[in-house]
Amino acid sequence: MSKKNVIKAIISSAIILLPIIFGVIGWDSLPDTITTHFGADGTPDGASSKAFAVFGLPLIMLAFHWLCVIATFLTNRKRAQSDKVYTLLVVIMPMISIFVSALIY
Repeated sequence: MSKKNVIKAIISSAIILLPIIFGVIGWDSLPDTITTHFGADGTPDGASSKAFAVFGLPLIMLAFHWLCVIATFLTNRKRAQSDKVYTLLVVIMPMISIFVSALIY
């Protein structure tokens, strides 16, 4: 993995964890139980603790992000990795993290 790709992965990881900062800042205004799952029709059908919503969800997204980064690296060791595809890979999960956290908070 090139140094440029490692830097992209680290920056995208920081962005994935950004909602934790917003959750800590707004900790007192968040309810103790937060709706974290919605049905297909938009009605809430699952809830989690405030700690899981603020810390757990971004950390789970970070784990999946690194799983994808490592899997991409391992499958592309013998051939050149496309910069466009790798950039797409490191942009998707931060966007999902910001979007989901904004909806939940």
